Amino acid sequence: MTCTSEGRSTTLPSVAIGCRQIVTALNYLINYFLFLIITMLRLILLTAIFLSLAIYEIRCQENEHCDERILHTSKSTVVQCRRGYKSVDCNNIVPGTIAKVSCAHGYKMADTISDSGLYEMTCTSEGRWDKNKINCQPVCGRQMSLSIPSASNAPWHVGVKTDVNQTCGGTIVSPKSVITAKNCVQDEDGIPLDANKVSVAITGNLNNGTIHILTVNVSEIIVEGDIDVALLKLSEILTLSMNTKPICFTNAEAITKSDRAFLHSWTENENKCGDIFNKIELQVLPNAECSANLDQTHI
Repeated sequence: MTCTSEGRSTTLPSVAIGCRQIVTALNYLINYFLFLIITMLRLILLTAIFLSLAIYEIRCQENEHCDERILHTSKSTVVQCRRGYKSVDCNNIVPGTIAKVSCAHGYKMADTISDSGLYEMTCTSEGRWDKNKINCQPVCGRQMSLSIPSASNAPWHVGVKTDVNQTCGGTIVSPKSVITAKNCVQDEDGIPLDANKVSVAITGNLNNGTIHILTVNVSEIIVEGDIDVALLKLSEILTLSMNTKPICFTNAEAITKSDRAFLHSWTENENKCGDIFNKIELQVLPNAECSANLDQTHI
């Protein structure tokens, strides 16, 4: 409706009112959606802030702990931890914790460590150790004067077994290495055997008067040149004890001046190593006579 020339009103005001209601409703909807969008953005922002704070807190907690794994990776050391005057577990180590490192049985501190009895590591406030972790050196086995032969009389001596029922002697040169004669780990054609077909018999600890023989698998056989020697890499690190130690190294001059030599072995019963240890003294020949008897070959 419109206004006539006579000045009469029509229905246009009611239409205008309806339009205003529609505009008001649209404005309300727009404002409502804007409110929802702003609210969602605020929630997203708050969530991002909380996540950032959580990640930062986790990182801070991680940084506040020193890595305890380095304390437990070597058989050569024993570690005790304390915080203040109280002993604590050597896990989840927080700043201020002191780890005292000592040598396990069968090991010793290196000569370069000035004060072997007080080697301590401190966890700093940055979550780092103030010193590097040290490893101890194996104590080598030495000939002992015993009236009754035992495994501890030659703790470096081991048995080398193959799948062809051949048993040879071997010598521990490190907690993970043994040397033996090359022909002991070869087949009839002189080809080295697979490592999984060779094992090493190690003397265990004495238990109720009986020596227990432990079997350790070989992971690698190393043969080089024409020398009749093979190096066996063991699949695990040996636990050193009174009956299990690497042999001591000495210089060639000391060997040539020695007038005594011994052969060590176990007895064999039904193709199995027994618990009786044999020790036989051998005659030491001069180098010239020895070379002549060996027909100029080397072992």
